Amino acid sequence: MKLIKLSQVMAKTTLSKSTIYRLIKTSDFPPPKKLSLRAVAWLETEIDEWIINRGCACNSSSNHSISTLQAYLLNNTTTQ
Repeated sequence: MKLIKLSQVMAKTTLSKSTIYRLIKTSDFPPPKKLSLRAVAWLETEIDEWIINRGCACNSSSNHSISTLQAYLLNNTTTQ
C-alpha cells in the first residue's frame, strides 16, 4: 500500500487541485486519507482504479454519443 501526495495525484490524473477537490466534494473522486492535523495523502491503488474506471466511462460515453449521432443523421438526412 503506497500513499501519494497531492502533487503526484495531480500528475497521474492531469487534474488541477481545484478539480480534484470539487470531484471529492461530489463523491466522484477518492477522498484523501488524513495523516496528521495538516497532512493528507491518497492510496495510489485508489487513484489508479479511478483512472481506469474513468477511462472506461469516457470511452463508453463517447461511443454512445457517436452511435446516437449516427442514428440521428441516418434518420434525419434527406436524399436529394
